[in-house]
Amino acid sequence: MPRPRLPRPAGPLNPDMEREAALALEGARARPLRRHAPPQAGALAQKIVAPILAGAREKSIDELKRQWGEIVGEKLAQLSVPEKISRSPQGRILTLKVVGPAAPFVQHQQGLILERCNLAGADLKGLSILQGVVARAKASGNVRPLSQPLSAGEERALAAALADIENPRLRAALMRLGRAVNGRR
Repeated sequence: MPRPRLPRPAGPLNPDMEREAALALEGARARPLRRHAPPQAGALAQKIVAPILAGAREKSIDELKRQWGEIVGEKLAQLSVPEKISRSPQGRILTLKVVGPAAPFVQHQQGLILERCNLAGADLKGLSILQGVVARAKASGNVRPLSQPLSAGEERALAAALADIENPRLRAALMRLGRAVNGRR
């Protein structure tokens, strides 16, 4: 709803009233709709979880690869894969192979990824990002399973069953359908 316009006074403005209006406006700031977690929330969570994980050893790269989807989430796990963990003077560095266009996104999420890996017990100090092709562990749902070719006897039986059909295009389409259905068994 638009605010109504107030008429401008014809004479000079009162400085006392201006000061009061400025003070009133200072106190009437809009509040954010959602309050974010304080920046130290991750450090506090780590302090709480650290004693629980004190007996745990550092995670190897194979353990990280196995749990990568659980650590970073399925979307990010489809875009990246842990390559290696190397040691540097600063500490352990995780090298991630990332799909090229997603590299800036992963770089932006670097702090969150390190925090989640450390909560999982990886004890990492840094992240290195390599762009490249990420090999998929499992085939996606839209890949058709391979079918077995029909034997010569099955092919003859299918052709004999469709011999009465006069239209050659219809007969060829039904042959393809018959091969596909019988090949999956």
